[in-house]
Amino acid sequence: MDLGDRVGVLRPIPTAAPCLQCHGRAERLSTDVRAFIKSAYPKDRAVGFDAGDLRGLIWAEAPIGATPPSS
Repeated sequence: MDLGDRVGVLRPIPTAAPCLQCHGRAERLSTDVRAFIKSAYPKDRAVGFDAGDLRGLIWAEAPIGATPPSS
């Protein structure tokens, strides 16, 4: 996307099969995973997805003419 003095890119975050181990339907998660998520992320709501569902978006932007640092 042209933002005038910057450019931006927006990409979807699709749910793939490996994602379902932590982000799938609650009743399909293992007991250990459910317990870990509950203790580590008590307010987490990123569960209940099926393969192919859109889980969110990634946004990145950079100034026009920016170059990556050389190594």
